[in-house]
Amino acid sequence: MISTIAVGAFDPLAATAARLALRQQNLTILFPVLLHDVNGCLNGIALSTELLSRLQQRDAADPGSAANLLSRTKSELGRLQIALKALENRVLAGVPGQAPSRMAPMVATMQQAQAVLRPAIQRGQHELRIASRTDEVQLHFRAEDLFDLMAGLAIVAIEAAPPRAVFDAVLESTPTEAIVTIEHAGVPRAVMAVEVHREMLRAAVRHCGGCVEWDQSGVGNRGRLSLPRALARS
Repeated sequence: MISTIAVGAFDPLAATAARLALRQQNLTILFPVLLHDVNGCLNGIALSTELLSRLQQRDAADPGSAANLLSRTKSELGRLQIALKALENRVLAGVPGQAPSRMAPMVATMQQAQAVLRPAIQRGQHELRIASRTDEVQLHFRAEDLFDLMAGLAIVAIEAAPPRAVFDAVLESTPTEAIVTIEHAGVPRAVMAVEVHREMLRAAVRHCGGCVEWDQSGVGNRGRLSLPRALARS
């Protein structure tokens, strides 16, 4: 079954409402994932710090072990920095007074969505593989809006996927549009959350002048998002 949304008449108020609805829906899903990642980093840092403290209290501390713990702590701090930055970007996106970029990179934005969704992907024992069939393309979108659209497509795929699914995300471009396709094998799950998120994504994509469609079968699920390369009416 293929469901498609066509480009409708442009309504600035409806466009804003659609973007905000999708952003809120994304935040509802992303926040628990990101906070779990932040807490995991903090727990790792706390454990390493406690072990370092115990080593320092002993005269016979093994320098090699201490160095290893310091390396682990540095790694956890790096993960924490990334997770906190992702939280900051999601909270501050669209805050009045900020001047959002009107150009956003297609490939880098998909990679950012993959990084932010990594804990959710790991929790489902999934794998997300990105293949780009194009050089980096700068789209006429606000960076946070493009992220919400791409992350929204990925979230729908994750919500509908069975455990241990392998997602293939393919990025392509033509002279007039940029295309992102995410598909996975396995029987897709039919849950209300998927349909709600699809409706949010449909509305937001429509007001950006794009198109989103899903091809579902008993053995897999395929979502296709196409966005105009010309200035979007957003």
